[in-house]
Amino acid sequence: MTPALLTLTLLSVLSAEPADVHERRRVAFGDLDLSSGQGAAIFDERVRTAGRLACRPPAPGLVDLDCLRRFRRDVVRALPQDVRREYLQALEAPPRLD
Repeated sequence: MTPALLTLTLLSVLSAEPADVHERRRVAFGDLDLSSGQGAAIFDERVRTAGRLACRPPAPGLVDLDCLRRFRRDVVRALPQDVRREYLQALEAPPRLD
C-alpha cells in the first residue's frame, strides 16, 4: 500500500491507572509506507514516543514497561488489517543491503 493511501490517524486509549483513567494519544502513520523497513522503524519510534507520554511511570525516572508493551500492542491492533499485516511483514523482513 502506498503512503498516499494511508490517510488515517490512529487513536489508542490505554491507561497505566485503573480503568476509569485513560490517556489518549495519536500516532500518525498516513505519511509512512509501513510495508517498508524504514517506514516501520519510523512508526515504531512514534509509538514509543506516544507510549512514554501515555504511560505515566510509577515514580520519576522509572518506566512502566508493562504499560508500554500494552500500549504498543493496542496501537498495532488498531491499525487497519491490511496495513497491520504489511507492517508486521516489514518488521520480519531481513534488512536490505542496497
